[in-house]
This record gives sequence, structure tokens and C-alpha cells, in this order.
Amino acid sequence: MLNVSPRRVRAPNRLNTQARALWAVLLPAACLAVLLTPLAAPAESVPNAGFDQGDDAPTGWTLSGGTGRWVDRQVLEVTGSGAPNASNFWRCDGYAFQPGALYHFEMRARGAASGGCVVSGPSFANRDHHGMPNDWKWYGHVFRAPENTEGTYLRLGQWQAKGTVAFDAVRVTRVLPVHRKIGELILGDGEMIRDGEYRFLGPFGHEGSNYHRTLERATAGFNSDRWTFGPGSEVVYRFELPGRQFLAGDVSFNVNYHTRGGCTAEVSRDEKEWHSVATQEGLGAGEAKLPADLLPAGTLFLRLRSSSDSSSFQINRIEFQAKLSGMPSEAAGETAYAEMSEDDSGLAVERLTLGTSGSDGGRVMHVTVRNTTEESARIFPTTTVKQDDRSRSAGPDPFGPNVRPGETVTIAFGVPPLFSGKNELEFTLAASKDAAARPKGRLTLNLPEFYRADYGRRLRVSSPDTVVWWCDAAHKIARGRAAPPQLDSGRGVRLQAARNDREAVQ
Repeated sequence: MLNVSPRRVRAPNRLNTQARALWAVLLPAACLAVLLTPLAAPAESVPNAGFDQGDDAPTGWTLSGGTGRWVDRQVLEVTGSGAPNASNFWRCDGYAFQPGALYHFEMRARGAASGGCVVSGPSFANRDHHGMPNDWKWYGHVFRAPENTEGTYLRLGQWQAKGTVAFDAVRVTRVLPVHRKIGELILGDGEMIRDGEYRFLGPFGHEGSNYHRTLERATAGFNSDRWTFGPGSEVVYRFELPGRQFLAGDVSFNVNYHTRGGCTAEVSRDEKEWHSVATQEGLGAGEAKLPADLLPAGTLFLRLRSSSDSSSFQINRIEFQAKLSGMPSEAAGETAYAEMSEDDSGLAVERLTLGTSGSDGGRVMHVTVRNTTEESARIFPTTTVKQDDRSRSAGPDPFGPNVRPGETVTIAFGVPPLFSGKNELEFTLAASKDAAARPKGRLTLNLPEFYRADYGRRLRVSSPDTVVWWCDAAHKIARGRAAPPQLDSGRGVRLQAARNDREAVQ
């Protein structure tokens, strides 16, 4: 059954205009970090992902009911009547999710239906799509699997739509979260530090759906942009910053849909002793101060759970904010998601960070690699940035390290300047200069025009510790942007102007 709310309450947004502006300024100036937990096993393939196998019906897929067709042995269709609460979908039970793992679900679809929506993804983390055009296009979202994945399935269908929706491919990929790293801090989507205060604002309409860096575990379901709670459901968040303590603060959550029961918020330092701080029985926000007897604290857990065995409600916003000890720098978080290709080279990636160099602000990738083979391997890393038909590459590094059997090393290598807009960043590792580049990681990064770092030229200066560069006057230069890689052939800037005219450079 789809848990789609017939009524939603818009939550108050506590982030003021100044905070939003600070967020926009801080994001590109920091760096991203991905903390990798080696995959226990390669992600399996979705059965009959192209819908081209089977005799009388597509292998691995069944229609829940209503009207649907398997067209030309390659397309699945569902047709809705537009009636209230009417839904049908194609269902696949042959894909096993690993509890707690992150996945990227994608489907290629088009619609010729009005009203309602297209439903997609796993049964525990649905994503609605409204107003889908009648052109083939890839759609997708990232989600975290709950602690209990028994009885779950993939779904492609419609809810309350009038007309036909078609699907011709689906794929599911394991991904790794890539969070922003600022000094010793690692912050993800929804996190920021300002005026000595840590803030987590957890809306759920972002690419990661139900996932945030602070999410510890969950048994609640998820639908598009809200947690769905039933009897026994809970969601637990962990808040912790290295070298800092939480001194005082508050928590809040918003119930945007309610049928019965209530939501109870609890706080703990160790997950053994929980302190109930608020219960919301009905629509609206539940708010509470952090208990004084728990503070100061280096770690705090926030648990939201059903207050009774008959509870049924949804949560579309969660907030946690607290004063921090010391004088923390202002920072804002961000999360991207990296896909790792299957690897048979014996080089296991255990940690990846994307930061900046101290000398010129250029991006540097740090990859921690373990050699799982019985032979030494010399690693030659490369990075490539792609946008449409353009690309920039760095490497392979001719002085890659030699990694002994069983040894773990961290390799640092440069990343080419990003293009403004959407970039595909790819890195590879090879065990020799001529070997196939493996393993391979790929993630998407967005760079606003303001933060471009691919214009300007360096000047020759006598001090090796000083970087001087120039560009024309038309650019607005972001604070802390990297110096350009190009070295000017001369020793000064170049400008030209007509007689009695003026020109400027930076």
C-alpha cells in the first residue's frame, strides 16, 4: 500500500536568509570526503533489468493487478484509471538489499498519463514522480536500506494516474557517501556551523532521500520526502563532532500526516539510557530543549519512534541545533555519491577524501588503498573531469607508490579544475603503467560559475613558496579559489586598449 499523504502541513523553516547565504558561500570553499566501508560483496544485478527475457511474461517481474502490458518483449507498461487511491505496479522480488547499505536506483521511463504520479524504487523507499513527459528519460534517487529488508521488493507503477506509463530499463547500484571535509570536520547535506552553533536541518527531498551523514539506523519506511511510521517504527540519528562538545540546544520534528497514535522524541548519550523530551500526537511540530543533565556531551543520539502499537503518521522535517565548545570555524556540509566499479585487481579502496592543497588551493584526491594480493603492486593513479564532450585529465603519476602484499597506503594526486555546472569526476588506479585502470570510482559534482578555477595565468616569481596569478577584470573571483595551472611565458600581465581608453586586470 502506498503511504501517500492526502494532507500535508508545511513546516516552519528556521534557516533565515543570512544562514542560506552563508551556506551558499561556504559550500564550494571546502572539500569532500568519502569514508569507505569496503563492500562485503559486489552488488548483484536486478533480474531481467532490460525486460527482454521470458516467454509469456517478463522473467522476474509480476503485475500487482489492474491493467498492464509487456510490450515487444522490452517495455513494461501500467495503465491507471485516475480513480482515488487506485494503484498498480510491476514488482520484482529477486533483488536482495543489504541492511544499512546505500543504493542508487535508476529507471528509464516515460509517461502519457495525467494526474496522480509514477511510483518507483524499493518498497521501503519509494520516490514519486509527477508530470512525467512522454519522452524516454532516466530518473533515479539514492536511499539507505533499513535494518530489516525481509519481504522487500522493487516497484515500477502508478498511483491515481489516468493513462499509461512505460518503463524500458532499471538498474540498482551500491554507492558510497562523499561528504564535505573542512579541516578535521566532516559535514554532509543539512549540516552547518555558524556563530559557534551546530545546526542539522533534515528535509528529505534531496538526492539522498532518507539518508543523511548523521543517520545511525532506521526501521521506518520512507516515501519521496518523508519518513512513514507504523507500530514499532523508529529512526535514530547520531550527532558528534571531533574535539567539540554540545553545550545547549534543542530538537524539533514535524508531523505532516497523521492518522493515529503519536511520535515520541528521545535523547541519549550512549543509547542505553533514553530521556523522553517530546511527544506529538497530531499534525504539527514537536519541540524540546536538550536535557541539561545530559550536557555537555561529545555525542548525542536522537531517536524518533512510534508512541503506541497503533501509530500511523509521517515526519517530513527533523532539526537539531546546539552550541559548541571552543571557537569552531564556520562551515557548511554537502554530500555526493560515488559509484565504484567491480574490481578484480586486488586493490581495495578503504577511504577517499577530496580536499584542497595548502599551497594554491587546487583540489587533491587522497585514496587509501589496501593490497589484498600476494604480490607487490605499483599504483599509477589518474583523475578525469568530464562535461558533455569536454574533459580534463591528470596523471598517471609516474612515481606511484609500491604497495607490498597486505599493506595499506594513502595516495595523494591532483584533480583537474572543474567545469562550471555538472561534472563527472572519475578516478582510476592501475597496478602498472600499461595495465587496465582499476578500481574505478565515479561521482557527480556541481560547480557554480562563480567558483570556476580554470581561467587566469600564473606569473613567474622568485620565491618558490609564493603563487602570483592574474586574469582580466571581468571575473568576480571567489575567495580561496585555486590558482590556475597555466604558467605565463612572460613575467608580467598583458593588457591592450585603444588610445585614450582604459583597461584593467586583476
